[in-house]
Amino acid sequence: MKHAFIAAMTALSLCVSASAMAKDLNPVDIFIGDFAGVVTLDFDKLVANKMVGSAISENIGNVKEAGDLLSVLKEAGVDYSKDIDTVAIASNDRGHVCVVVDGKVSLAKAVELMVAKSNMTAADYNELKIYTDTAGKNSSVLLSDKRLLDCETMFDIKAMIDNAKSAKPKVFKDHLSSVAKAYNSTSSSADVRAGGKMTSFLKSKGKEYSLTSDDGKVIGVSDIESGAMSISFAKGLHVAVTATAKDDATATTAAGILNAQVSALVADPQLNEIGLGFVKDAIKITSDKKNVKATVSLTEDNMTTIVTLLGVSTMEASK
Repeated sequence: MKHAFIAAMTALSLCVSASAMAKDLNPVDIFIGDFAGVVTLDFDKLVANKMVGSAISENIGNVKEAGDLLSVLKEAGVDYSKDIDTVAIASNDRGHVCVVVDGKVSLAKAVELMVAKSNMTAADYNELKIYTDTAGKNSSVLLSDKRLLDCETMFDIKAMIDNAKSAKPKVFKDHLSSVAKAYNSTSSSADVRAGGKMTSFLKSKGKEYSLTSDDGKVIGVSDIESGAMSISFAKGLHVAVTATAKDDATATTAAGILNAQVSALVADPQLNEIGLGFVKDAIKITSDKKNVKATVSLTEDNMTTIVTLLGVSTMEASK
């Protein structure tokens, strides 16, 4: 009896340790595989912002896999507007994704209802259950009571499970170096953080997009190696975007072209007439070695003005 009790307690402690470890990992640390980019969204902060929360509510159904997953969870009783802490999304260059959802409440019952409704099949793996839809396109697993991982089946979800439950899991900075470097360069306090690398597929799709300077120099997507973006709504709107070019000269040229284009746009006297004169001081574009950096900073009053004008424009267009 004593040995049985010790064995049971040992097994319980291992399960608890694994769950705690999976939860303690940053959401992006879950992603193992060939990803072209990652995004994390602090839902708790985003939905707390009235303007942003309304936009999420109106557009959540238009977001591919992540939107579908959150909508299904809501049907199962988990409301993304109050029960979700963080959502992390990793995508390959063709748009296939994995999603990590961190809840502020248990996701177990919601997953149970979701599985029953979708008639998903279950398979045991590493003390967890992997649920796969009948079409064989998506697999889901509860890594811990409040953390759900959902991936399209071309990704190795088992490798992610193994890493999350490992005594020494790999963290994001240890793999996908160019993506990790881009993501980690963003502000850790931002509501939205994103980082990605330029791939051959993306380059082929973006051939028609380019910048041309007055002296004929052309900067195309093939000249960009990676990009990063952070967005914060804490005090109005602050957006920071960094594009890492293939060399210093390319970054300098790109920044010059962008500054010229933006200067021409904000010089329009009509901006002052309609109350948007503040835009010219809100946008900053610089270059630093290989990096082209752009920021947009708007106050809450600025945002209110823009939203009001957009509302008027929409009403005029509908007449």
